[in-house]
Amino acid sequence: MAVTKSRRITGWTLIVLLIISAIVCLVFFFGGTNTTEVEGIKAYNQTSLLLYWTYALLALTIIATLVFAFIGFARSFKHNRKAAIRGLVGFIALIVLLVITYAIGNGDPSSMNMLSEDSNKFLTHGWLKISDMVIYSCIVLLCANILALLYSAIRRAVIVKRQ
Repeated sequence: MAVTKSRRITGWTLIVLLIISAIVCLVFFFGGTNTTEVEGIKAYNQTSLLLYWTYALLALTIIATLVFAFIGFARSFKHNRKAAIRGLVGFIALIVLLVITYAIGNGDPSSMNMLSEDSNKFLTHGWLKISDMVIYSCIVLLCANILALLYSAIRRAVIVKRQ
């Protein structure tokens, strides 16, 4: 019964979020445009609605991830402490990776002088470092995934040969 109830709740939540997202996208694309402010570039009137919905979905995702991660850690800690600690070490390693990649990021706005004057007002030290952090973290995680894939394939080939 609990699995069915859980599935029903998550299914309805997904449907509601998809319907709201579809409505927001339709309002964004068919809500009109404004071409007088920027010459030759189409500016949609409902851009703020789309951005606020995106922010709400991002916040909801982060909150849900943290809540379910904490609940999963607590349940896992009750039954298998070693696996729970291993998961916690992985989370701490991710935080350390983000701190390191933030620290090595370049926050110098003068390296981005080829952008327009409107774009330059958003080139702050913090946002440039965060952008570099995201790019460097993605590169490191992509390389880690490739290495894990290669390790898994080689390990499986060696185990098959032994048997």
